This record gives sequence, structure tokens and C-alpha cells, in this order.
Amino acid sequence: GILTTLGFLSSNASPEHPSPIKRGVFILERFLCRELGAPPPMVPSLKELGLPDGPKTNRERVEEQTSSPACASCHEHIDGIGFTFENYDSLGAWRELDNGHPIDASGQVELDGTIHEVNGAVELMEVFAGSRDIHDCHVTQWVRYALGRDIQNIDERELLGLQDGFWESGGDIRALMVNITLTHLFQRKEGGE
Repeated sequence: GILTTLGFLSSNASPEHPSPIKRGVFILERFLCRELGAPPPMVPSLKELGLPDGPKTNRERVEEQTSSPACASCHEHIDGIGFTFENYDSLGAWRELDNGHPIDASGQVELDGTIHEVNGAVELMEVFAGSRDIHDCHVTQWVRYALGRDIQNIDERELLGLQDGFWESGGDIRALMVNITLTHLFQRKEGGE
């Protein structure tokens, strides 16, 4: 349920609207370890594009603003996840309507080589719970934290062992913490013996 908490929802929103883009990028980078980087320099910000006229939902505004070919290649991944949080406003409160229109919280995410269609954040988290990609990224994030640095090529073999152990344990975080401390990665200084 961490992804439906006030902290996540409000910190990944603008003051007036929820932000499927911020929420989607956060999840791609932190839960799936997919680095997106900054948008290309020729892509204008959403503020520069302006808001479309007429009463539209937040989702319709974002879809319209990110539909250009320069935006669409990244936003099909970002928005597919971010739209699943549309039932939560910019402060994290539940909502059924947006500007008088019913909320569409459907989206999709690619996990474990398969596209998963989901409707809402709870369904998204249910799919995440059974995903090897999510489990592997979780291990990667904990190893980065424990080492105080990013993973390097030389670390890959031990990282894969930790990921396999975490998956086989059913996601036992305590065992993961112990296993990280038992690796050469943790016991040796980078570049040292």
C-alpha cells in the first residue's frame, strides 16, 4: 500500500492536479530500475504547451499534451503507469470525478516481458507483488543503499545471487538484509580486497 499513501501521492503531483507523469517516472525509476533520464532538449514542458480549452479531465489534458511523436515514445510507458493513480487527487484524496467527468484509471505496465492491463493503483500493486522484475529492482535498490554507491559490472554476479535468493524466499526482507552483509560487495571496499 505504499503507493497509495499521502506521501507518495502528494509528493508526485502538482499543486492543482495529480501528475501521472511524476508518478509514472517515480515508479519506473524506483520500482523497476528503468532509468529514463531527462526529456530531449527540443521537447517543451507541459506548462509551455498550455492547457487545452474546455472542461477536460486531467488524463485527457496529459494525453493531449504528450501525444506528439517527440513525447509519445517515452510517455507510453510513463503515462500507462501514472494513469492508474487518477483516482487520487494532488493531495492523495480519493475521487470518483474529475472536472465533472468519471475517472479513467486504466493503464498498463510491462513486467517480466508481458504487458499487463490494469485498472487502478490497487490492481497495479497486485501485479507488482507477483513480478520478478519488481523483486529484482527491490534488491538492486537495497544493495545500492547498503553500499552507498551504484552497482558496477563486477558486482553483477553477486547481485544476481541476491536477487535469486530474494525471489526464492518469497520476498523475505530480513533474509535479504543478512544476505547483503554476507557478500564480498558489502565486506570489501570498492577497488580493495
